[in-house]
Amino acid sequence: TQYITFKDCKRRFFMKYYKNLPIDGHEEIEKEGKYVLKPTVRGNIVHKFCELYRIGKNKNDLLNDIIISFGLKPTYRVLNEVKPYITNYIDNYSEDYDKMYNEKEFYYKVGNDFVFGIIDRMYIKDGSIEIIDFKTNKADNKEELIDRYSPQLQLYTKACKDIYGLEVKKASLLLLETGELLDVDIGKEALDKNLKNIDKFIKYVSNNNSIEDYERKEICSSYCNFNIICND
Repeated sequence: TQYITFKDCKRRFFMKYYKNLPIDGHEEIEKEGKYVLKPTVRGNIVHKFCELYRIGKNKNDLLNDIIISFGLKPTYRVLNEVKPYITNYIDNYSEDYDKMYNEKEFYYKVGNDFVFGIIDRMYIKDGSIEIIDFKTNKADNKEELIDRYSPQLQLYTKACKDIYGLEVKKASLLLLETGELLDVDIGKEALDKNLKNIDKFIKYVSNNNSIEDYERKEICSSYCNFNIICND
């Protein structure tokens, strides 16, 4: 997560991780009463459903229980907002595997340091691994999503290969807004290049602790919560 933030905007990384300013990502603006949940809350509800759902479970009861566990009521508007994501997940769900892991945590050594990650879903079948990461982002620009999250899945792939000693057959983003599955390049060249970039990132942030060392994104979003501070 830190690397993705750094890659997106170095100044944002500095504000969030060096200054530890208690500000999460920008919230969607409510338009015509369409949104009732913060994007982070909606994403957490959907991810929890993906983690707990199995064939044979009552999907409506499970979803209601999860919403309640977040201190919310499963009203029509709340359900109406999350159900499209749930439907797309179930349409892509399969139990055709030997083993399945949810929220699989790992530490992986890069240079002299360790990177921590959590894999949303890892399938093992016939001696190979398939990795899927669930995204509740807007799916308007798929190339942008692939560019943003490829480093994440490429690191997961390299870690799985080295930790488990198994080939990774495929690593994909599942866009839950549309139900589309986007494959990420996990060829050796892409994995090696990504690992070098992460190593450079670790060394850079370990040796630079001044705001002057972290440049702003060329096109700064007006919705960024650090916008005013950064401009000042």
